[in-house]
Amino acid sequence: MGLRGNEVNIVIIGPVHPYRGGIAHYTTMFAWALERSNHQVNTISFQRQYPNWLYPGKSDKDPSKKPLLVDDDYLLDPLKPWTWLLTARYISRLQPTLCGKGLVQGNIRLHMRKISP
Repeated sequence: MGLRGNEVNIVIIGPVHPYRGGIAHYTTMFAWALERSNHQVNTISFQRQYPNWLYPGKSDKDPSKKPLLVDDDYLLDPLKPWTWLLTARYISRLQPTLCGKGLVQGNIRLHMRKISP
């Protein structure tokens, strides 16, 4: 799929819905807003956030009846390091203009890196 006009090919890496929590919520909202601005957005998320035995609640999934959804690929697993290499290869094939990750330190920040052709 080619880019049109001022459209930018963006890859966002981070937790998104159906995971609960602020990072997932705002990463999903950011991807959704970029898509609505006619950018090509590829969101890459986690197969799981962490092992079930470490999770303090009943579920790490958001119970919302009408969740905000984006088209995403669940490729990363924190307990399987090889998924990071496979994800890097996948991102390389997408040839993004920008690649970003969510980072929280008191507030959410998006770190973007311009990819040189």
